[in-house]
Amino acid sequence: MNCYLCNDELTEANRSQEHIIPDALGNNITAWNLLCRGCNNGLASQIDAAFIQANFYLYNLVLQAKNNSRGSDKLFGVTEKGEKVKFGPDMQMDTRVEIALPDGESICFSAPPDKAEKMVRQRLNELKGKYPHWNVEEMIAKATRGQEKLTDKVFFSNSDALVTEVGGPDFFRGIKKIAVNFYLSKGFARSYVQDAINQVKEGKRGIQNTQTFYAPTITPVHKLGDREISHVIKLIGDPTAGLLYCYVELFNTNPALILLNRYYYGPPIDEQYCYDVLASRHLEKPVIPPFGKREFVLLHVDRDWHTSTSAQEGYDRMRGVIKDIFLEKGIIE
Repeated sequence: MNCYLCNDELTEANRSQEHIIPDALGNNITAWNLLCRGCNNGLASQIDAAFIQANFYLYNLVLQAKNNSRGSDKLFGVTEKGEKVKFGPDMQMDTRVEIALPDGESICFSAPPDKAEKMVRQRLNELKGKYPHWNVEEMIAKATRGQEKLTDKVFFSNSDALVTEVGGPDFFRGIKKIAVNFYLSKGFARSYVQDAINQVKEGKRGIQNTQTFYAPTITPVHKLGDREISHVIKLIGDPTAGLLYCYVELFNTNPALILLNRYYYGPPIDEQYCYDVLASRHLEKPVIPPFGKREFVLLHVDRDWHTSTSAQEGYDRMRGVIKDIFLEKGIIE
């Protein structure tokens, strides 16, 4: 077995554990037969980092909603008014603190509500050596705080940036890496996906398009449970149609179709992975991409990378599930 990125032979000394889906997005499957340690820590990590940037906030929302989870301290949002906000465990919103200084200046910072007074005191004590005449206790009493519970609508993101991009080369490079990982982890022949491997390695599109967003509007690929938020991978090798393709859906949003080989004549393949990230359990259910003919698959793949408008339904549904759980936990009102 060789590393699929550098082709070095995998040995006990250099093999590494590769996450089929990046661990930062709620991965539950790994393989040791894919990458050497050097590639996993190098190029593969760079590919994952760019892909995670577009999806990390979704997992942070799930972590906040999971039972017995303290969530992440890096969940950012922007209100309709353009105000940047940050949330800690249990969706505790940082409050903005402003301290008026005697010289007419002020100190402004954000802090968790339960730590705000301690941080104010620490900031003032740091300055007291330079300004011993200051009355620290009086200044603490006069410090102003912003709201501690948000009533405005929030648009979540991965950082304090106002816009998070979904789609484009980095996004599909990451999705394609997931598809290649899943295929090779099952022990299938590398030769059928070598072109896809080259595209993952080089970050370039193929001569012919090999990926697209796919959001069915009539026949669903699978049926969702009431509070299911899942990762779904469906791998199909159809020698009759001459196609090898993979359907990838993370958090039930932005489902993507990856064409691994449009001239496939290997053995029939039907493999799938379903994992409920919110409930932390594997799912056994039918996953059926509604593709009966070669022409139908190619019709969907040979198009631009723009997100399908119907994909918005996936985000709306996920937000609804998270909101209901937050209401039950008393995180929001």
